[in-house]
Amino acid sequence: MMNLRVRQTVAVARFELKRFLLARRWIGVYVLALAPVLLMYARTQIRGGNDSLLNPSQGFATVF
Repeated sequence: MMNLRVRQTVAVARFELKRFLLARRWIGVYVLALAPVLLMYARTQIRGGNDSLLNPSQGFATVF
């Protein structure tokens, strides 16, 4: 009986999480959350790739 309840709970949680993460209204939030990562990647590619990797906090501060 307990095993059935655990499987049902996991199934419902998986369904709800998938529904929540794939909702269209969250796409903008995901893009905004990914923006700093993309900015840091672009900065390392433009500058040769190794200055921000030596001191990531300084590079992150420079971007913002």
